[in-house]
Amino acid sequence: MRLSYLAPCVCLGLQAAQVQGLRVGDIEDQLLAKVYGVAVKGRSASGQVPTPTGFPEWVAGNAKTYTYKAVDDWTSGFFGGTLWQLYEMSKLTQLRVSTAELLYLARTWTAPLYSQKDRTDTHDLGFMIHNSWGFEAILNNNATAKAVVHDAAIALSQRFNPVTKTIRSWGSISDTGSYQVIIDNMMNLEMLYWAAKEFGNTTLSDIATTHAISTMNNHFRPDGGSYHVLNYNQQTGAVIAKYTNQGYMDWSTWSRGQAWAAYGFVSAYKWTKNPAFLAKAKNATDYFLSRLPEDGVPHWDFDAPRPCPRDTSASMIMASGMLFLIEEDPDSEAKYLDAAIKMIDDTLALSQSDAATYTTNGQYNVTNIGFESILMNGTIDNNPAHTHSIRSADTGIVYQGYYLAEAWNRLIKMGVL
Repeated sequence: MRLSYLAPCVCLGLQAAQVQGLRVGDIEDQLLAKVYGVAVKGRSASGQVPTPTGFPEWVAGNAKTYTYKAVDDWTSGFFGGTLWQLYEMSKLTQLRVSTAELLYLARTWTAPLYSQKDRTDTHDLGFMIHNSWGFEAILNNNATAKAVVHDAAIALSQRFNPVTKTIRSWGSISDTGSYQVIIDNMMNLEMLYWAAKEFGNTTLSDIATTHAISTMNNHFRPDGGSYHVLNYNQQTGAVIAKYTNQGYMDWSTWSRGQAWAAYGFVSAYKWTKNPAFLAKAKNATDYFLSRLPEDGVPHWDFDAPRPCPRDTSASMIMASGMLFLIEEDPDSEAKYLDAAIKMIDDTLALSQSDAATYTTNGQYNVTNIGFESILMNGTIDNNPAHTHSIRSADTGIVYQGYYLAEAWNRLIKMGVL
């Protein structure tokens, strides 16, 4: 059952009327039940969870259970990261599983990512390492975790090219042909900025800021929509092509890419206080909001022919990004708090999956997870030029839950919940 939240806010500056309509009810319970149920599969009689060898990514086809990816996949940090979000949530509000057990599970699902920290063949180390080991570093001030994040930031910095003034997204560092940069890369800058401050390594923050400036100047259309992929000339630094990989067409705006952009520029503003980054974050957010359908849940691409699949991962990234924007720019509250709450509410109304069931007789036990992702209607890739052997649209995706949990924690810390 979903319940509207009508209690008065206790946080400074937030109005009680703004939280009316938010579907609260059992969201913490369902996030916990679905994530916990997956996390403890294979648990021994003594309560030990085996070391993960695969990581939930998406619910394929007509299945209800996750398809797992190897530890080197770009999504491998999100499931452990969601457990870290629940660990933090347990410190903010009472959950049915103890903080100690959630810490154990988060560490169990994070440990295998250690093997990925020194990779220089991917730009996704922010998603993989900062969204897993980064929680241990930040929430628990853990020295080992801090060093892991710093190592990953140094590895990521090796993909920076001073001629293009960007971090290469795809391909080998030694590739002299294409030099592709995707809008998603804005999300990996947070790790560079954090490590730069923590370790006094200004090279990392300089790289992050330079990349953000290049993205701001080159990745957007005059109307505020973003391109997914840019290809740079490595000798001159000029942009030689703008196109899509996961969107509908080269000229269209992929909704998750737009959400990555808006969120990423909030992060860049957080660390630099550059007003141009704040303006770009707001501009990208406003574009996203202006393209929503009546029910408030974005289509996978804002320009794809209708009817077409939605992408609830885009809505959760954008909702958390708007709350992040309010944290960093409190003057934005009046414009974006209602919008963020409505986006969460609308997404849950359309796409919350069937309820998991559990018992609490002595020990918390999930008896039926049901559809393993808390949200449905997520789209990984629906580009018509690609061949999809298994449908990757209108399904559950691990990072839907990650950003829903992150948004929920932000609302709790704001005093809205």
